[in-house]
Amino acid sequence: MEKQTDLRVIKTRRGIKQAFLSLINKKELSRITIIELAKQAEINKGTFYLHYEDIYALYRETLAETISERVKNYSYYGKLLVEPEVFVRGFFTISYSNDEANEALFYPENLRYEENYLTLMIAAIIDAIYQTKTIAVEEFNTMRLEFIVGGMFMHLIQKIAAPVSEELVVSEETITYLVNQIYASFPEFFRS
Repeated sequence: MEKQTDLRVIKTRRGIKQAFLSLINKKELSRITIIELAKQAEINKGTFYLHYEDIYALYRETLAETISERVKNYSYYGKLLVEPEVFVRGFFTISYSNDEANEALFYPENLRYEENYLTLMIAAIIDAIYQTKTIAVEEFNTMRLEFIVGGMFMHLIQKIAAPVSEELVVSEETITYLVNQIYASFPEFFRS
């Protein structure tokens, strides 16, 4: 395959992804064929295979990029070790589905083809935290962040799955607990 920076490669991949997003908004991932995708992207089938192994590789890459872009839209990450309560409240009040153009990527019938979805989300948030330069990129810090962010995601998933109300409401007790977990996990940032 040609260099990733070659303008032709960039344009072709962009066209493939645009065609893919158009199709996935109309039908389930498993029903999209390479032939129809190639036709929509105005390329031949062989060109598709120069860039992607199969439709599922394209899906995984597009999903990972979309997750990364969504995560970049939020500014609460820098508050983790400065104002943990702002971080926790921000985590539970943001909308993870604010981009209708890419929303079909997150439909359950499509997510079943990416079993690492939650891992991608957690990794994107941890990367965003590291991008704030408030904490060093180290294995121990990554483990602590995985514990905090992973636990918060599990709670979020349970709240979303609960058939109680339309609005996601996290109790003050939960917020206090999570803030205390951040204090306990990163004591070097909160010593008086």
